[in-house]
Amino acid sequence: MNANQIQTLEDMRSHFEGTCDTQKPDDIVSVSVIDMSSIPPNSNPFHYDQFLMGTSLVRGWMVMHEGFDAETDQKPLRSMVLINTRSGQRIRLLFSPKPNAEILDETLAGCWNQSV
Repeated sequence: MNANQIQTLEDMRSHFEGTCDTQKPDDIVSVSVIDMSSIPPNSNPFHYDQFLMGTSLVRGWMVMHEGFDAETDQKPLRSMVLINTRSGQRIRLLFSPKPNAEILDETLAGCWNQSV
């Protein structure tokens, strides 16, 4: 399943299965942007998503997120949903660890040496 096929919470869980083990809170990440179905204009986002926490950004914009990172139990932010509360538009941002260029170069060099 690729990021563009994620529509439901279950789709998101299966997409991220196993990434908690590899993604760390301080990783540099790649971002995938996915349009989601809109909610009715001027409605309460919590009526449509009872799983995620919400934080107001500026007037008319809210971000929904997992909200479970703590000082003692640090976890990566795997996704967030931007919501224009005036129009109802929702946009999901998916985060996945971006490979460290130095580690990737070493890995590719090692593969090259093994195949020669």
